[in-house]
Amino acid sequence: MFIVAADPTRICRLKTQKPILTNLIMKQRFYLTALCALVFAGCAITKTVTVSTEPPGATATLSDGFSEKTPFSRKLTFESHDKPIAVGFAKDGFKGTNIAIYSKPPALTNYHVKLNRETIVSLELVSYEPVSTPLGVKLKLVSSISRAYLETIERSANVAAVTKVTDNQDPRIYIGALCLSPAADNLVYCLFYKDGDSYISNLEKVAIGSFAKTKVTTGRFFDYFPAFAPDGKTLVFSSNRTGETPILWRVRIDGAGGIERLTNTQAEDFAPSASPDGKLIVYSSDLPAADEPQVWIIPANGGLSTQLREGYWDQVSPDGKSILYVRSDKRASQEQKRPIRQIWRMNIDGTGETRLTQDLRYDMIHPRWSPDGTHIVYASDEGRDLEGQINYDIWMMNADGSAPTQLTTNGSRDDSPCFDREGKKIYFRSNRGGNWNVWSFEPAIDIKLTKSEKQ
Repeated sequence: MFIVAADPTRICRLKTQKPILTNLIMKQRFYLTALCALVFAGCAITKTVTVSTEPPGATATLSDGFSEKTPFSRKLTFESHDKPIAVGFAKDGFKGTNIAIYSKPPALTNYHVKLNRETIVSLELVSYEPVSTPLGVKLKLVSSISRAYLETIERSANVAAVTKVTDNQDPRIYIGALCLSPAADNLVYCLFYKDGDSYISNLEKVAIGSFAKTKVTTGRFFDYFPAFAPDGKTLVFSSNRTGETPILWRVRIDGAGGIERLTNTQAEDFAPSASPDGKLIVYSSDLPAADEPQVWIIPANGGLSTQLREGYWDQVSPDGKSILYVRSDKRASQEQKRPIRQIWRMNIDGTGETRLTQDLRYDMIHPRWSPDGTHIVYASDEGRDLEGQINYDIWMMNADGSAPTQLTTNGSRDDSPCFDREGKKIYFRSNRGGNWNVWSFEPAIDIKLTKSEKQ
């Protein structure tokens, strides 16, 4: 065994030099890091690209936060050859799309993207409907989102063709309830839009075959639910002209003679319908603290009104003997968490109440008689669009509720149907094309055959 004695002087020298060696190592690391940074900075992965779209003007957003309208050129810096820069494109009326730009190959610098047109858009739906509140049922403006197919054609075998009747091109303007004159080719509908914090609605008239519009009512009111008198010369409608509560009014179609008030109660009166002899007006009413709207009847020349049954959206039959209306099914509505309404029929005096539709899985709205009283046209969400979403289409059934038949299948929302005075065409409201308008079509099914079978 060998024993080496330590040199105390040398040990002291090493202890003294240790901080110096540490500082030297740290300096070397700093200079090495700085040198590497300079080397890699000089070798950064970059390339200048040109990005364009068809059509131009799309907003391109890069994953590095850069955003610009196409076309544009830009120098891109990549973290590595394997990590691309993502680019997203957006343009109104076209589907959003994304691409990835890689550093390789360096020669690939031009990127051109063809955008596909959007086929379905979201469109606000504003309707005026009875809604349950802590104070009872009240008429409320209900806003929801509807799906509109930009394609306007109809592929249903039960529809010959669809024709655009109005020419609204503003998605912020809403066409509401409509009616057709029983004596002339006149269409009346309510046109409403948002004015500040409130909505304004007035009645407009269009002669069939012309886009020219004529104001029937004016003012900062909410005029809704128009209905023609049998002679086609006057309209009955609901309005809040004397306060917050809507009541019934009457006006000449040519606007002459002023506006006449028909009801004057604390209830909300809406959805009027005149009997074929012009002597009676059937209407819906929300009484204070009532849980459901009710169908009432009043003499057209004034007098006492009579309550008939719970229901609303009523219409008197062409022979004056029956009334169509809808009623909500509370249990089905609660289970499905959406309104489920069924179509009912009763005698003009309120007797003989009969439910015509039976399937509580679907919502049935806006029933209207054919001029000869043999058929009923209505809207229902029983159909589905191409993506399987709930969608309202136009349907028709016999007057006894048999043979329900789907007519329109476009995928847009179709509702508020009514026959023309000859019973040849059906007019309806739709958001097809991306705006709310009135459309019409001739049923391709043999209505007379259905009638003869019924007889």
